[in-house]
Amino acid sequence: MTNQNDDPANPNVPSQPVEVGAPANTWRHALRLAAASEQYIAQLRAALGLSSNEMNAMLLLHDGGACTMTQLSSRISLSRPALTTLVDRLARQGWAERRPDPLDRRKVIVAVTGRFEQELMTHSLGWRDRLQKLAASSEAWDQTINRLADICDICATSAVELQVEVQPGQ
Repeated sequence: MTNQNDDPANPNVPSQPVEVGAPANTWRHALRLAAASEQYIAQLRAALGLSSNEMNAMLLLHDGGACTMTQLSSRISLSRPALTTLVDRLARQGWAERRPDPLDRRKVIVAVTGRFEQELMTHSLGWRDRLQKLAASSEAWDQTINRLADICDICATSAVELQVEVQPGQ
């Protein structure tokens, strides 16, 4: 870190140290990764014919596994009525399925279908091939992926914290 000028006559100059080096560089690359991921997901979403909320729900189900409507509602930040409509559309299109909860007949489990898995793999072939080549060229690939997962967890935690900070009416 380096210190900036603490001149009170110049309010545009921060009085706090400015980060340089690894943390700032990591943050910059995390933002680049987020932007590139958003671009990739937007193209994938268009190829599958899904809305933004539909794609978000499908990726949450794909990554986190089948869950109840209540669990999915909290993950996607949609009301239960809005989520019911969304899951109805996904089920009609063959992307998701509803199943009774074996532990509680009042609940419904939502899961991705084999169709979604297949389409996701089909549309990700080029990406997966390039990633495999990169993995083959790196001796520390597993360590790199674990660090990337850590960064994803940090971003998710920070998003929740930011959401709490900017709640309307506070």
